[in-house]
Amino acid sequence: MAERKRCRPTNYLSEWDIDMTNAIQLPELNSKARLSATYQLQARRADGSVSRKSAVFKNLITDFGLDHLAISGCRSLYCGKCYVGTGTAVPSFSDTALAVPLANTASFSGTQTSSESVSPWRQTTVTTATFPTGAVVGNLTEVGFGDTAGLFSRALVVDGGGAPTAFPIAADEQLIVVYSLVQYPPLVDATGTISIGSNSYDYVSRANFLVGYNPNPWAFPSSSTDGVAYRANSAYGLNDAHGDLAPLPGGVNVNPDFGFSKAADAYVPGSHYVSGTFTCPPASGNGLLRLMVVNFGSASCQIRYTPAITKTSTQTLVLPFSFTWARA
Repeated sequence: MAERKRCRPTNYLSEWDIDMTNAIQLPELNSKARLSATYQLQARRADGSVSRKSAVFKNLITDFGLDHLAISGCRSLYCGKCYVGTGTAVPSFSDTALAVPLANTASFSGTQTSSESVSPWRQTTVTTATFPTGAVVGNLTEVGFGDTAGLFSRALVVDGGGAPTAFPIAADEQLIVVYSLVQYPPLVDATGTISIGSNSYDYVSRANFLVGYNPNPWAFPSSSTDGVAYRANSAYGLNDAHGDLAPLPGGVNVNPDFGFSKAADAYVPGSHYVSGTFTCPPASGNGLLRLMVVNFGSASCQIRYTPAITKTSTQTLVLPFSFTWARA
């Protein structure tokens, strides 16, 4: 009778029943991102020149916002609408709306992404919201990005010293709101040893595609799982420095997404954690496995095995994965 095994550890949200009689059980590939963001308000004259700017100030990413990174990805949420208001209540993780909303816009003039090529390898996405001239008049004290279901982020307008203040907008001025969302990739390697039959294999996993790839998978938070690509070559190894991991690793590419099935666990609100399992059947991906690359849609990781693992046409390959995120 074939041996069947719950291949996911018991702390996972669900488990996948897989025939393990001839299976290669790989270690879990985990990636964790950290997020932070800032706002700046600007008043623009009719001729297009900027009459004044607020200080650049931090915001609070709400619980609703963190949950929606798993449910709908980030862009549709924080680029849905920009809200401004006159409330003064201190922002809370549980906020779903401004305290005293005044106006909102769904008009965005553009999104720009930049990547740092040195530690901490910040990936920044800047989005600019534009209000029609005269649509906002008064002294603004709060701002947020979100959609009709809730807020991704909220902040009180503060001065350069961090004290709450008001940002005035006159009837002949246009309000511009600049939102910069920063994602920090993990910089610490995960290492360990696995046993397959009587053989032992050391592994190292770390962030991949930090720079040098367009679009950069670390530049935009989302939690969708995009797929798996093999890089199989018995002579290939990772370089030690994170800076050397910027481009796609070398080696022989054995057909990305070849034969893999992907099963995802249900997301639990408040967990900020998605997980699942990639499974490669016996008929696919056979040969030497030295390096595997996994893309999560907002993250990319690679894991190296020493020595190379041999997969045969009688074996199933099982790779658990997880992606987590938190406020920076």
